[in-house]
Amino acid sequence: MDIKKRGNEDKWLYLAVMLLGLFFLFKLYNSSQIINQFPLDQNNDLSSYMGQLHFLGQYGFHQNVPNWYNGFTSFLLYPPGWFFFTLPIYLISGNILLATYISNILIYLIGFLSIFLLKKFAKFSWAKTIFLYLFVFVNPIAVGNFIKLGRLPEMLSLSLFVMLFAFFLYYRDKKISWVFLLLSALYASVLLSHPAFFIISSFFIPPLFLMKKGKQRAIIVIMFFITLLLSSFWLIPFIASSKNTTLTQERGYTGLSRLLDFRKEFFFDNLFSFILPVVFLACFYFYCKSLKKEEKKKELIFYSIPIAFSILFFSRIAAFIPVINHPYPDSYNLFLIFISVFLFVKTPRDSFGRLNPLIKFILVVLPFLLIVPSLIFVSNFRQNNNFDKEIISILPEVGGRYLIAGMPYPTSAEAVGSYSAIYYNLSTPSGWYPQAASKSLLDKIAELRKEIENSNPNCIKINSLLSELRVDELILQKQQCELIQNCGLKEKIAKERICLLARQITKSL
Repeated sequence: MDIKKRGNEDKWLYLAVMLLGLFFLFKLYNSSQIINQFPLDQNNDLSSYMGQLHFLGQYGFHQNVPNWYNGFTSFLLYPPGWFFFTLPIYLISGNILLATYISNILIYLIGFLSIFLLKKFAKFSWAKTIFLYLFVFVNPIAVGNFIKLGRLPEMLSLSLFVMLFAFFLYYRDKKISWVFLLLSALYASVLLSHPAFFIISSFFIPPLFLMKKGKQRAIIVIMFFITLLLSSFWLIPFIASSKNTTLTQERGYTGLSRLLDFRKEFFFDNLFSFILPVVFLACFYFYCKSLKKEEKKKELIFYSIPIAFSILFFSRIAAFIPVINHPYPDSYNLFLIFISVFLFVKTPRDSFGRLNPLIKFILVVLPFLLIVPSLIFVSNFRQNNNFDKEIISILPEVGGRYLIAGMPYPTSAEAVGSYSAIYYNLSTPSGWYPQAASKSLLDKIAELRKEIENSNPNCIKINSLLSELRVDELILQKQQCELIQNCGLKEKIAKERICLLARQITKSL
């Protein structure tokens, strides 16, 4: 493409790049508040990851952690990639909040490096490169998942997947040599960071295999098995253990079952999973339209599994396919966003024919379509409220195993469990890693909390459950304390909104 024509195409991206870039900087600045405040609201997963990162530093990998669920084995059921990546930063800084934010920034840089590799291999202009990067990391799904909820393991896996895809794209047109085996380390890193993007990465292995012959095919197969070997220290125990935990029970493990649930809380999952497959197929159609006849066959082979998957995803059949149905819709939606925008920026604008004016209009309104939903539906970093502050002030006085019940929204008892373990080494039968707990334990905790929140609590039942769960002390709202004290518990500390009750028995060991 000549420079003048490329410049005419790029100018329609400038507004989106500018507005998305400014919005991205604002969100990074807003999220930097985590450096000074531990998030204690219910709308965050980051507090769980910080708790597990602390446990990795304190107890080690695949070791017993006594602070949650009456003891569990670390990283038996959750991939350790992000935690290994961030642990050196935590150990050097000694500050888990700062380490987490630095890790977040580094992952964004890895994502940019991955997109830069695509620029080199696909010969993109800088405008298209930055547009692709911002679209992938500043769309409402990414903002909600990565900045608000803090799902950094998935974000790291996405960034590494893009890098792996870039190399697959490079070797698709090059002869595969033994150097290709080095990609097994990157492939294993994707798996160890988040299995969803390992599944997505694997969409391109069979097509790459079909496009090669003889020795090159053997190298691809060997690379795949080396990947499994490199990750086997975690993968084998994970597979062996997951069968007997809540990870494989109910709907939580088959994330795509959300596509069959049309309740309000899954509205956006369903909406995007109808729209994005169509967008991807349309982008692929126009991309192929711009190619010569002999090039189309190669592209059809390389993208054959993503094409088939998009149809299965749209039709909901994917929800019934083993392994494919394990990730949640957001992971697949992020993949479809990436691959769609990648094909879009590769496609010359004249390939859209009569739709070209519409494409230009979409590019003008696009940043608003991405930014406005993020502003409306994705909240900014929340400052801890008075309940949070009072709970934090009580924690130094907790003298045994404790349980929190009856907290008002948006205060998260689970996030407090992370905070108390990190800063005070406290233990609770609850925690913020439900996959590691047995269903019976989670049911007992839920039953106890329900009874405590009852306006006419059953003291016999409460004391029985307290004994079973080995709870020494309770953190409750003030009005609940007055009711529960009649069950033989002594008020240890009373604040304006919160109280700490202790059982009048010998504390458990």
